[in-house]
Amino acid sequence: MAESLPDILNVDQAAQFLHVSRNTAYELVRRGVLPHAHVGRRIVLSRQQLVQWVESGGGSKDHLLGIHHSANDHARAQTGRQVVPFRRKRARA
Repeated sequence: MAESLPDILNVDQAAQFLHVSRNTAYELVRRGVLPHAHVGRRIVLSRQQLVQWVESGGGSKDHLLGIHHSANDHARAQTGRQVVPFRRKRARA
């Protein structure tokens, strides 16, 4: 399917390629998740960059949903315990 698409895609074409809704594609562009560029008021996406993005794991479910694994998740996986950040008490006025 990727070969049948033009080299430069609009958001609707990118949504079809990624098998997501048009609204989801626009949301991914808005969040900066999808590699894109603005040409005037148009949003364009490179087919080659989208293919690379998907192949590199950018199209994983966590990434599409905006789930980012934090250092706390990493620490919990290593130690089995949650790391609680140190918080200073406010100085009283």
